[in-house]
Amino acid sequence: MYLNRYCLRNFRRFESVEIKLEEKDTIFVGANNSGKTSATAAFRLFVSRHGEFKIYDFPSTLLPELDRFGESDFQYDINYEEKLPAIELDLWFTVTSSIYGRIAYLLPSISSEYTEVGVRLRFSVNQPAELHNAYRLMYPKSSQEDQKSLSYFLSQD
Repeated sequence: MYLNRYCLRNFRRFESVEIKLEEKDTIFVGANNSGKTSATAAFRLFVSRHGEFKIYDFPSTLLPELDRFGESDFQYDINYEEKLPAIELDLWFTVTSSIYGRIAYLLPSISSEYTEVGVRLRFSVNQPAELHNAYRLMYPKSSQEDQKSLSYFLSQD
């Protein structure tokens, strides 16, 4: 089994990109500012324990969605986890018959027809009520002159 490609969504300037990998070695080549560092940084953030995501890892086009969430009144009947932006990384592995038995433990059902196995990793708001409450405690709606956006709130250490 080997990682043959990964798909990245909503990371920095990438809306959606698929990166194909060779079985042994892959070299990223491209012009300056074409996304080589971002493509490898996202992969490292998801699969290593070093580093952490920051609010500005989301594309700037999605920050207004987060800010609108902060400005709105929280409604418990809305599934915000599905509505709020998320950074996603899909890992696609080529499955060979020689190690097929080990893969079977990871999946609820599998047949010999499959040549690929995929795993989705997702960075998203998993406790929207707690996030909204923490933001509103720091920036109550009544103090409009000092109001900061949710993206600003999330950028503070």
